[in-house]
Amino acid sequence: MKSGTMFVLLILLAGGEVFANGGPFDTSIPLVSGNISFLQETDILLRSEHLTIVPVGDWIEVHAVYVLENTGPARSVEYAFPIEVDASYYTYYYHTSSKEPSVSILDGALPLPLQILSFPEEEDAEVLGNSFVPGIDNWYTTTLSFQSGETKVISAHCRIMAGYEDFSYTKQFFPSHLSRCFQYRLDPAGYWGCGTADTFQYAIDFSWVLQNGGKVDSISGPGEWLSESVFGLTQSDFSLDSAPVIRFEYSIDRWKLAELIENYALRRWHVSGVSVSSELPDQEDHDYKYRNLFDGDLSTAWVEGASGDGTGEWIQVDLPENFDLGSIGIINGYQSSQEAYESNGRAAQVRCTIVFADGSSTEFSEDIEDRSWEEVTADPCRGFTPLWDAGWDGKMYEVAVSVRLEILGVHPGHSYNDLCISEFIIIGFPHGLWDW
Repeated sequence: MKSGTMFVLLILLAGGEVFANGGPFDTSIPLVSGNISFLQETDILLRSEHLTIVPVGDWIEVHAVYVLENTGPARSVEYAFPIEVDASYYTYYYHTSSKEPSVSILDGALPLPLQILSFPEEEDAEVLGNSFVPGIDNWYTTTLSFQSGETKVISAHCRIMAGYEDFSYTKQFFPSHLSRCFQYRLDPAGYWGCGTADTFQYAIDFSWVLQNGGKVDSISGPGEWLSESVFGLTQSDFSLDSAPVIRFEYSIDRWKLAELIENYALRRWHVSGVSVSSELPDQEDHDYKYRNLFDGDLSTAWVEGASGDGTGEWIQVDLPENFDLGSIGIINGYQSSQEAYESNGRAAQVRCTIVFADGSSTEFSEDIEDRSWEEVTADPCRGFTPLWDAGWDGKMYEVAVSVRLEILGVHPGHSYNDLCISEFIIIGFPHGLWDW
């Protein structure tokens, strides 16, 4: 096994800090000093704010609705919704504009034209070199026009990536995923009126995170848990100008792994050839052929057709030409339904043989834990069991030509004497392309 402990940074992304509560700003400041700041508008009162924050995968969706009343004469106010990308995080050059925030601001139902004022943090970029993108402050600005005594409903909508740091070591093919973090400052809205909202309500909805096998690691800021998945607060006369920052972290490791498998697992048209020891004959509109192992469809499965419980059956896969094998694993059992899963057998022990292009080979046996249907369906990876990782064996970046999987033991089903495997997961890349 290789002794190196070098690690490779894969994704260092700033999602960052959103100055989420928009507020009025002085347009003369950037012209004079090259900077920008908020300006107190004492005649325009913030009657209410309703804020919703929803993490979905790596993204954070923010929706803020403000009711503003102009108690003074008619006027136009320059309005800004700032987003700060923390300069302590960076992203490799191959991340594209699709990773950038999207922002819209509406006056009632009318979308307002936006101007973006950007302030790159150039000193940090020079230190780290041209392969990195510097932190940036983007101020999304527009003009709000008020008649005397007018009350407006202004809404701001933002979609931004959470801050996170993912990385991989030479001894592990799959990347490690650290917590996703996000910060939201309330105080910019304190520049309306006297700095308070007559009514302030906010909610962070973690439903997607929890439903996809994730967890909330930490949360700070005003509020409390309103339900098992929602954290928030409703308060009258809420002081925004002195409100603490809302900050939270959440983990979605299994969902990230499921996403990687979905994007990179070999499909049947990628492999050079597949053979199996046996297949159960088709029954009505169901087939159980080896091709089901590589279709990405968990409603199908390979089912062996030999007598007995499936012990001794095997799968042989000839890999694509010039292929760096990264990892192999299985999604066990017939997962089309709870009945199919529990009625049929599942692999309990397997032996794998991997042959490399240089003539060497690796052989090993693995025991496979039997998971309940409830455990499988609660897991975004549907109980994916990794059997081999190139880093474990010191075989990173080495070309493999074939993989053989032999069944040594079976967890029996309660109705049928058939061994079923829904997916045979093989992940890697063309030689010389390590793609994350």
